Amino acid sequence: MNWSAWFYGLVSAILNSVGGAVALVIVDPMTFNLDTGLPKLAKVCVIIALVAFGNYLKNTPPPKPIGGTLAGP
Repeated sequence: MNWSAWFYGLVSAILNSVGGAVALVIVDPMTFNLDTGLPKLAKVCVIIALVAFGNYLKNTPPPKPIGGTLAGP
């Protein structure tokens, strides 16, 4: 696996989790809305994205550098 594929998977996992957190607007619109509840929604999005980031790192560790550089094949 090269770095671009690994980074693409990481961004994909984070964006997918943030999309799931936005569903809170539908589930509890009084608490997590885009007007007064935006800070709460942002905190939940960040927490879920960090969990997704940790899970992705656990399941797909970064590729090892080739020849002392970070470039892939």
